[in-house]
This record gives sequence, C-alpha cells and structure tokens, in this order.
Amino acid sequence: MKNHISFLLRLAIATLIVFPALALAVPTTAPYNTDVTNSYVQDQTSQVMGRLNSILCYMGAMAPNLMVNEGNYIALVDENTCGSGGGSGGKSNNTGPAYSSVVVNSARASNTDPMLVKVWLAPQSGVDMKVYATAT
Repeated sequence: MKNHISFLLRLAIATLIVFPALALAVPTTAPYNTDVTNSYVQDQTSQVMGRLNSILCYMGAMAPNLMVNEGNYIALVDENTCGSGGGSGGKSNNTGPAYSSVVVNSARASNTDPMLVKVWLAPQSGVDMKVYATAT
C-alpha cells in the first residue's frame, strides 16, 4: 500500500513537471480573469487619520518639549499648515499664514517622569477648548 501511494505521488509530481500549464491554467471565463478591478485611495480611516495628523501637527507647532517647566506661554499655530482643510487637492487660496494663538503649559518633574502638557485654545464660535496630554 505504501509503495502504491509513493508511486502515485511520484506520478503526480512528474505530471506537473512535464505539463506545468495544466496545474496553473485558469480558464478565461473564471472570475479571476473577468471580474472588474477597483482601486481606492480613500477609505473610512482616511478622515480619522487626517484629524489625527492635524492634532499631531498642532502639538508639534506648540513645541511643548522645548518649553518644559517654563510656565505658561503663548504658541502661534498656522491654521493653513495644520488645519484640517478637508483635502483641497493641492489648491490653495491662502495669501499668508493664519495664526491661532494657544496658551501652553508644559511640565516635567524629572527626566524619568512623563511630560504633562496643558493647552487652552482661545474661544472660537463660543467654544472654549482645554486639552490635557501626557508624553512618556
């Protein structure tokens, strides 16, 4: 029985070596060949990732790591650079920077403790926003 299975296995391998097209042939009417291919560059995560990138840009522009334990300071953030403009496709009607001022306080007890950052955004449209972040 073992010899019979071994013979069949060798026969199958020899057949695939001699006729590889039989093993790899896909009929022209198969869905692999007939289905329409679609490509997308934007999906459901794009908007969320855009907001996250905007927040990270704002935090970078505030540079809390450069003003640790210096008390409150005012940082100017360019809305045209970090704003979530919704993807204008490279078109811009901006004539210059549009700065937004924020009050930042960055503190750290020691080099091993996390950096604590407090941010107060100026009220816009009646909304006063406060942000509290830690970085380790």
